[in-house]
Amino acid sequence: MNSNMKKISILFILSLLTTLSFGQDHISLNFAQTYAKFRFIDSQGEKNENINTDIRYSYGINYTKVFDLGFFVRPEIGYKHLGALSVLGENQKLTWNLHYADINLGGGYIFQPFQIQPYVGASIYYSYLFKADQTIGSSYYNLMDADELKKSDVGVNLFAGIIYAFNKSNMVFFEIRNSTGLMQIEKNIDDAQNQKMYNRAFSLSFGLSFKINKTESSSSF
Repeated sequence: MNSNMKKISILFILSLLTTLSFGQDHISLNFAQTYAKFRFIDSQGEKNENINTDIRYSYGINYTKVFDLGFFVRPEIGYKHLGALSVLGENQKLTWNLHYADINLGGGYIFQPFQIQPYVGASIYYSYLFKADQTIGSSYYNLMDADELKKSDVGVNLFAGIIYAFNKSNMVFFEIRNSTGLMQIEKNIDDAQNQKMYNRAFSLSFGLSFKINKTESSSSF
């Protein structure tokens, strides 16, 4: 790296740190009702329409920094319960339960300065599978022991929500989020089979947000 590149890198880092030193800081806790399913493509390249959405639950905590112009950044950690539901034969229920530890990094824009504030944004996520099982009728299968699923998943979230601020320090919010997994989650699938399965989810979140600094700003997130 030459001297000019070093100077540019140092200026970029200093500018970024200076920017992050301003704005509003908040911690938010959320609970989500998640509608989870798979996008499954069989070996003939056909989408399986027999895999249905099932209702699951997820939790999260995030740190949000909102800048004066309304843009915000938001890292988040949490627990995510995904999977799907299907039926074998006439009445044999088939259920997948996938439990993930989840990390998100994203941002967006909040429309200020009203007491009711809508916002939109996007994030990328990394999820680590720590528990997975399948039930077929009354039979239970541990998918972790069977080593059938990859432990990592990566994807994209698009979200939109609305905040109601009781005051400058305490808020409640409602958010809708659409999650699209980008990785084939099954292991040991021969490329020649052309079979693929991806996580999909749509969630409705409710939460509380608390201001953690004293900087005055028109933003209430």
